[in-house]
Amino acid sequence: DDGGLIASVSGMAWGTGDFTLISWYYVEDYTNPNSETAVRSIAADTPEHNGGWGLGFITDDNATPANRRKGYIYCRNAASASKLAFTAALTKQTWYMVAGKRVGTDLFISLNGAAFSAGETDADMNFSGVDALGIGRDGNADTLHFYGKKGEDWIYNRELSTLEIQNIYLATKWRYR
Repeated sequence: DDGGLIASVSGMAWGTGDFTLISWYYVEDYTNPNSETAVRSIAADTPEHNGGWGLGFITDDNATPANRRKGYIYCRNAASASKLAFTAALTKQTWYMVAGKRVGTDLFISLNGAAFSAGETDADMNFSGVDALGIGRDGNADTLHFYGKKGEDWIYNRELSTLEIQNIYLATKWRYR
């Protein structure tokens, strides 16, 4: 249940520019006793339901069957969330490199260097303000942690191409096998 918190990330506020987040995860277990749906292992949350964004896994067997054991990137507003999710369930006790990026108003997600899905964010997202960047936990929520192991994290203040993401995967995958 360790996690880090970077107090000021105003330059990464959703809507101020494109960015890419990449992280290695080891899915140890599907059960998360602290949340009914998910814990983000990289998250930057503005005040609750105010344009927050995150990258992580849905790892709880209590979640709806369509959402179990999948990666996702999301942004949200007061009314709803805009999510992208992998279409295939992830295997326990396996390392994965997950990348999420924002390009304009679009979200993209990648698994192990391969482009997986894309989608447009909600038009009414509130991009004002930013709270803190939480790594290994859900922003300021001290009780919501990623259950598993974390490897390296990369945070870029620009869009990385598919080739750049693939190259990071190929250069680092030997450490996680």
